[in-house]
Amino acid sequence: MQITLNDKVAVVTGAAQGIGWAIAKRLAEAGAEVVVNDLDAQRLTTAIAALEAAIPGAKVRGAVADLSSAAGCRELVEYAPACDILVNNAAIYETADFFELSDETWQKVFNSNDSRS
Repeated sequence: MQITLNDKVAVVTGAAQGIGWAIAKRLAEAGAEVVVNDLDAQRLTTAIAALEAAIPGAKVRGAVADLSSAAGCRELVEYAPACDILVNNAAIYETADFFELSDETWQKVFNSNDSRS
């Protein structure tokens, strides 16, 4: 089945690697303009370069924003105020002993991974 997303804007959060990057690639292959988001600028730059190399002529742009905070969410909305497709893929986790994580760290993980925010 051929899906055409020409003239559509897709925002993919957590798109610098893994599943998010693969989703962004498929959307770009289908013709969407893809806004990829990550909280790490270098990782995002590398991801955009890889997408552009994989799909010549792809319309891809990046938005660095930490979506665990309201300020970061506002930054992304200001950068991409309208979209036709939103893939909420951003998530974080900490690799530490359960009892060693601070309340602040737990709150950041919860804020990042809560699908209601």
